[in-house]
Amino acid sequence: MPAGAMTKAEKTRELILNEAVALATSVGIEGLTIRQLAEQVGMSKSGLHARFKSREDLQIQVVETVSQRFTETVLKPALQQKRGLERLKDFTKRWVDWLGTDPLEGGGLIFTMSHEFAHRKGGVHDVVNLKNQELHNILNRLIDGTIADGALPAGLDKNQFIFELTSIVLGYYQYLRIFSAKEVRQWTCRAFEALFSRKHQFTQ
Repeated sequence: MPAGAMTKAEKTRELILNEAVALATSVGIEGLTIRQLAEQVGMSKSGLHARFKSREDLQIQVVETVSQRFTETVLKPALQQKRGLERLKDFTKRWVDWLGTDPLEGGGLIFTMSHEFAHRKGGVHDVVNLKNQELHNILNRLIDGTIADGALPAGLDKNQFIFELTSIVLGYYQYLRIFSAKEVRQWTCRAFEALFSRKHQFTQ
């Protein structure tokens, strides 16, 4: 087998998780069950139980799959850009692009799963919180690079900036359901440009 090639079992697991992400996009992470997924992929429940220890394990694997897609589609390409404002802008553009693609890719689950498990205890809640913290840390590092590059002021209140940036992304995702993609994309680009170019930024 060539180096890096997936085994048959790995390919099957990937196909199952792809279907699980698509299903979770429709019913939510909390609504995802092994029975539903078994019907979706044409397998027996026992066959899926052999691959996932429990419903919670399946849900956690869906969260991990969406997180990995975000890393491959948004983060890694953005990190190839020059450090500073160029990289930060590329990151936000790719994030919005990803949210605007096929919803079955699971981009919107980043927001919906946070809402679903905000007040729940357990393994899924813990993993979702971890992914949210990782995203916050990624944005912190991107902003640090932009400050070092001189495009944002030293002493910037980074939490305030991240709050505004993620609010724009969330607004884009929500308003896609109401208005045309062209209109929403235009508003989003304007909001980002206003945020990035605002002469007075909040400082701590």
